[in-house]
Amino acid sequence: VRIDPVVVQNMGVRTSTVARKSFARTVRALGRIDVNEERILRLHPKVEGWIEELFIDKSGELVAEDDILLGIYSPTLVATQEAYLLALAGQEALTEFTIPEGRRGAEKLVESAKTRLEFLDVPDRQSHEVEESKKVKKSLQIHSPAAGTVINVGVRRGQYVTPETELYQMTDLSDVW
Repeated sequence: VRIDPVVVQNMGVRTSTVARKSFARTVRALGRIDVNEERILRLHPKVEGWIEELFIDKSGELVAEDDILLGIYSPTLVATQEAYLLALAGQEALTEFTIPEGRRGAEKLVESAKTRLEFLDVPDRQSHEVEESKKVKKSLQIHSPAAGTVINVGVRRGQYVTPETELYQMTDLSDVW
């Protein structure tokens, strides 16, 4: 490659013989690590009620999927449990009857009451405990839907909560930005 000497002088080009050398330079820079927003989980209750127990109460705590986070008393949950127990008692009473429509109706009532409990995020094992004990539980537990790190606790013991209340904010810190 040939370049006109006038252009070389104007550009300030310097040339040197090729040699093998190591380039070691320390570069210090400011950086920020942040959580992956796609992995943030915000947990809200599906019912109104009062926080009776708080098992996870600090930011930074690690939780596994299905860990108990808190216990909540809700009149809606109590009424739904009562409806479930009444439907079970009705089904049990109708097992002796030979009218198939009556038995099917009782089965549908039990199924409907159990579905309402599921829609309110009551775990199957808690529904089963109510069914076995035949007693309404005053306080039901809310479990963690996923594993992760708690980055915000939005409630305290005794607090009244609604579906708009953010109970917890959790994230998976295995992938950060």
